[in-house]
Amino acid sequence: QHLEGIGSTFLYRKRSLVLAQEIGAKWIGYLSNRHDLEKKDNTWENYYDSFFGLGDKTCSLNEILSEYTNQRRKKMNFHHMMYDNPQLSLNNLCSIPKSRIKEKFWNRYNLTKSSVFVFLGESWEYEFLPPKFKREYRKKFMRGNDLFRNYCLFNSEFRARYEIAQKKRLGLKKHHNETWVTVHFRWGDVATNDVEQPDKRAGVGLSVYKNIANNELKKLPGHNKRVLFLSEGNKTLFESFLKRVPNSEYITNSGWTYGIDLLAQSDVIIGGTSSYFVLGAHLCKKCKVIQVANDARKFAAPSEKEKRAKKEHHIYIKH
Repeated sequence: QHLEGIGSTFLYRKRSLVLAQEIGAKWIGYLSNRHDLEKKDNTWENYYDSFFGLGDKTCSLNEILSEYTNQRRKKMNFHHMMYDNPQLSLNNLCSIPKSRIKEKFWNRYNLTKSSVFVFLGESWEYEFLPPKFKREYRKKFMRGNDLFRNYCLFNSEFRARYEIAQKKRLGLKKHHNETWVTVHFRWGDVATNDVEQPDKRAGVGLSVYKNIANNELKKLPGHNKRVLFLSEGNKTLFESFLKRVPNSEYITNSGWTYGIDLLAQSDVIIGGTSSYFVLGAHLCKKCKVIQVANDARKFAAPSEKEKRAKKEHHIYIKH
């Protein structure tokens, strides 16, 4: 069964994250990972906003919820925002200059430091909906290419916050003279019976990944080249790759946070259409991204604003 991971959780919070970024507000909430949820007896133990440099140490989600439900205390000024409100469409937020969005929202709502936007319809509840209701949820709350306008959210500001947070937590750090080629082969919860016929999120068979990795290795200069194969499952399943790609290492059971830090610092990353891979690709500061399954929408930049964000990214994308 496919589980909603950290990549997907960004998709269903994209508008509130973009709005907070555009008007200079703090985003208070939580980013969930259903993979962790399954391992922890259905308890929400981990919140990952701080991993990406989001949130605010002086104001917690619990504090806001307490204020929201306690009508006797009104320290905060709440504004309810429906997720299907046209002014919150990503087409609107991702096309209008930041200064105009900020002025529009601050003036219209007479915002102060105690103002809180409560997003209705953008919630962790999606992950728990039965499959037949998920389609109706998407139809009501999603608009066109909302799922694919990633440069609107994962821009230079987002990457800068992530990089600062990564340094503070002393996360994985690549040695300056190393070159990393990272392969993300989606397996785990979407595993099939054959690595040559994987789930659509992996895109193509393992032998294609092997050929691409070997071709990229030949092009790269230097001697300290590492091929990091990122997946989930028994190592023996991937021997056809590991034995035929020089300097390859199997990375598993290190947690998704380790994998994100790895992808973000790699020189070349190879993967399919998985939201996790796409997230890592957008966090990579300067790298070559090879998407084996052609889904250009996830790296699209339809507005001038997004085109500038894509230009700032300094990555080369090859399908």
